[in-house]
Amino acid sequence: MTAINHRIINTTLLAFTVVLAGCSKPPARIAQTVLPPPSAIESIQVPVENKPIDLDLLPSKEEVNQGILSGRNDPFSSPLSLDAPLGFQLKGIIGSINYKLAYVEYYDKAGILRLGDTGGTQTNLLPKGWIVKDIDIENGSLHLTSRGIDAIIKL
Repeated sequence: MTAINHRIINTTLLAFTVVLAGCSKPPARIAQTVLPPPSAIESIQVPVENKPIDLDLLPSKEEVNQGILSGRNDPFSSPLSLDAPLGFQLKGIIGSINYKLAYVEYYDKAGILRLGDTGGTQTNLLPKGWIVKDIDIENGSLHLTSRGIDAIIKL
């Protein structure tokens, strides 16, 4: 019997200790580490006046489009064999050894191109910056260039 009573007493003491530990106040150091110091909240100051923020303006549509090359239908093709610029069609070539002309259409415009014609300055039949580099009568092709990129357009 004493073994049973001794077991009951140990169990009761253990339960009583757990209950007392759960009702006790937590140590002061835990409360201090969790709560912020009161002086930190008081030191925050909100400015009275809001100053305007100077932001950089976004570039205009025209400024963005200036840097875009036109006419490259396949971005993975070699830059040495570029397709015709978008909206550009070679319709015919005429001339002699010393005098070469190419009849072209560029969107809704049609006309004649000569060697050295530059789009945007000398003609509106080419995109801005494109130059007529060669007109090959024998092969029926027009060689254009822009910023180191070449396009050979054949009839």
